[in-house]
Amino acid sequence: QGLLKSEQQCKLHPKKPLKLGMYSDVSKFIHSGGYVWISECCPARFTSVFNGSLFEESSHAPAVLLKLIYHWACQTSVANVANWVKVDNMYMKRFYTLLRSVCSVALTQHMPMLGGLGKVVEVGVISLGTTSQDGQQRQVKVEVLGVLDREAKLIRLRAVDPPSDGDRSYKKRFAKILEPLADWAHKESLIVTDLTVDKGTLNGMGYRHVLQTPTSEAAFKNSNANVMNYLRSIVPRMFQSTLSLLSRQIIQQFLNELVWREMYGSTPATTFDNILKHIAEQVRLDNKESLLTRLTKVSTDPFRQWQFDTETPAAQDSPKRGRKPNQSAE
Repeated sequence: QGLLKSEQQCKLHPKKPLKLGMYSDVSKFIHSGGYVWISECCPARFTSVFNGSLFEESSHAPAVLLKLIYHWACQTSVANVANWVKVDNMYMKRFYTLLRSVCSVALTQHMPMLGGLGKVVEVGVISLGTTSQDGQQRQVKVEVLGVLDREAKLIRLRAVDPPSDGDRSYKKRFAKILEPLADWAHKESLIVTDLTVDKGTLNGMGYRHVLQTPTSEAAFKNSNANVMNYLRSIVPRMFQSTLSLLSRQIIQQFLNELVWREMYGSTPATTFDNILKHIAEQVRLDNKESLLTRLTKVSTDPFRQWQFDTETPAAQDSPKRGRKPNQSAE
């Protein structure tokens, strides 16, 4: 599957390739069955076969981590995973965070630009918030931008901080919310939205073809009803009672996972196959940083367009609606 590096080089002599060998004491490298990378230039140095992989530095055997990936793909409940795989919740949380980072990188590398000349791109925004126990006060936690390519059935999502109490500028608010659109949608697209989104901001970004339809006319063809239905029905269910506990960064991690699943996870089987393919892409990268270091960096900034060169073609799966991420793993 390409989850391990097929070649390794000596760290002290970068151009010297290592050879796969067997360590005399099998208990020394128990998870690899004694297999280890050895070098002729530095015979006293040994490199783990898991170096540069998702299994590096793990106290669990690779089979355990593969089970975690499988249950992540199937969206098995956290309680059942902990019971069946015998890992604690904190380890599961950290490992699932790494998988969401793989999703974030894959979106940057493989998600095409939405829309194009004469093609409809629906744009919508919702506010997610918390309500006081007495139901009297509602506080907006985050605003979510949804951008849907109607023909390709591809969606992008972005979590944005709501404006502060002292800053209620309508223009500034939408300049901030719509900022990712420039990286996601072709300027020639027909942008279809409702009256709550600022048309002037879209025009200022270079989107000349903008059609605004009142929410009351959502049943009409030229409305953003599809993306709004998605934002209202799918996105809020991901967080439910945990919204107040999550940072915008973690919310975005889950939104990236959701978008990835929509593109690559139409069934548990395709989800499992495609996440393995995208992990393997990252393993094959010849990068000075380890895979774990890179994925940890991605998790701290899931908003960024992470660019890593790779020779691997995109995992193939028709872009059909998958299942929403199992947020309870957080």
